[in-house]
Amino acid sequence: MKTLIPLTTNYVSIVKIDAPKLFLDKLRDDFSNCQFKFNVQNYVSEDIQILKRHKELNASFSLACHNYVKNIFNIDCERIKITKSWFNKSEKGQFHHWHRHFSSIVSGVFFLEDNPDNLNLTFKVANQLNLFAEYNQTVTLSNFISDNLKDHLIMFPSSTYHSVSEIQSELPRKTLSFDTWFDGTVSKGQYGEIDFS
Repeated sequence: MKTLIPLTTNYVSIVKIDAPKLFLDKLRDDFSNCQFKFNVQNYVSEDIQILKRHKELNASFSLACHNYVKNIFNIDCERIKITKSWFNKSEKGQFHHWHRHFSSIVSGVFFLEDNPDNLNLTFKVANQLNLFAEYNQTVTLSNFISDNLKDHLIMFPSSTYHSVSEIQSELPRKTLSFDTWFDGTVSKGQYGEIDFS
């Protein structure tokens, strides 16, 4: 074999959100006062529009997703809007099952606290031939980073399967997750424009 050309474009982006402490503290207070329900093997908030109460963070996360779509996928769009947002709480012995997000372009996970289990977010990499197995490799954040992820946002294509392995820490893993969609005009070079307004 002379040349190997990678075709996979499932990039995961990690960015530090430099929002004022007041906004981040308000989000953490919201988590503390939130009602949760059981979801397969962990807890999720009953409210799925958390970021509607946090307009400044909503704008920061939307802009980060807009830049991710533009820079990674070369898609020029007016805006990316957050369509759903919810809290996740995973306690010792719990885990977050394998899943992906439908009706969404980019999904995000924002880490509310320091927790070594934050690094256990794992993604499945598709088997391109798809002959004998749907997936042949997993990639975990801890393979690439060892730093604390508090106040960091992870973005990835919503169609990517992901999970969190069993929580080992005595402290619960606390995150905010969200889904997105296009808002306004979207263009892809010579292929024309679509209006999602």
